[in-house]
Amino acid sequence: MDPVSWIGLSLIFGLTTFSALLVMSESAAHELTRTALARLDVTTSATAVRIRILLDNRFRFWVSARLGTTLLAFGSAALAATTIGDELEGIVASRAGGVVLSIAILAVIHAVFALIAPRILAQRYPEQIAGRFSLLLFGQYLLFVPATRLLERM
Repeated sequence: MDPVSWIGLSLIFGLTTFSALLVMSESAAHELTRTALARLDVTTSATAVRIRILLDNRFRFWVSARLGTTLLAFGSAALAATTIGDELEGIVASRAGGVVLSIAILAVIHAVFALIAPRILAQRYPEQIAGRFSLLLFGQYLLFVPATRLLERM
């Protein structure tokens, strides 16, 4: 494999990991019960304030989470198609077959390691995960506020 392929694989790994972090933190925030959220002191904790804002605006939070993870998944699929698809051309009959195979492999990896496993972790440790990644979630929420407002007006 040439250096460009290794860079592409590194970017795919990075996008998939970032997607897993977003899915895990979103699931953890949703898993927080009102009593667990009440234990976080809103007057002194910036984490509690961020989580409360996210949970008080559930539609915007949900839309921003879907937009973020979808864009990351599409980005990693596009990279897989262009980077790994060429490498798999020798294994399958054509470049198109290599692209399909690379996206199929990435879809399985993404489903297991960026969707299922992070949600299981979030269900087991919601307070710890939501607290640690609240800034990441809130940043994603703010990034997609224009899109969520547009969707709310539809």
